[in-house]
Amino acid sequence: MLKLRRLAPVTVAIVAAAAIGAPAASAAQPKNCGSFELLRNDKIANHAIAKGTYRLAALGVSCEVVAGDYGLFDQFLTQGAKTSLPLPWKYSVAKRSPKFSAMAGDYFTATKVASKAIAAPAQGPRNAPCAPNFKVASDQTIDKRSFLKGSYQINAFGIPCAKVIGKYGLFDQFLTQDDSRSLPKPWSSLVAIGQPKFDAKPGVGFRAQRISD
Repeated sequence: MLKLRRLAPVTVAIVAAAAIGAPAASAAQPKNCGSFELLRNDKIANHAIAKGTYRLAALGVSCEVVAGDYGLFDQFLTQGAKTSLPLPWKYSVAKRSPKFSAMAGDYFTATKVASKAIAAPAQGPRNAPCAPNFKVASDQTIDKRSFLKGSYQINAFGIPCAKVIGKYGLFDQFLTQDDSRSLPKPWSSLVAIGQPKFDAKPGVGFRAQRISD
């Protein structure tokens, strides 16, 4: 008769302990995006944001897009207290701090802290034309202007390219917002030298030129 061999209790205990003690894969951590100084009490999408210093942290969104002048946090603060966030952004609260989520785990947080607790990261480059070119996958409308699908060369001035191009950059935001909505403050659009141009203030903006299908 075939006899089944039983594991010794010590062996079973070692195997169980090893399974329990095995480290889980560490989750991705948000990147420190430096500080943002809010000079007065404000609101974002009708949610109160108290004045003070905020530490910004982002996951799946570049710090250049989130922080600084014309970054997402700045845009959300200047768009109007009762205006809903532009698609695909949603507001929530995480650990008593505002959290702004887009999709597929992409988000950034704004945690109110003492000003001395901030270590500001280096700022991104300010090169123009921006690289790579931006690909518009289908015909779109921005501020009642048509943007045919194709490859666009972006020229930025007075603002880093990293804030303009790429996922969640300004051009991407303008393309994905509802066609009926006007551009977020302080942005406006016009046509310069035959090409669409977006201005925030004199000397700050970008131009989008379609160069191929």
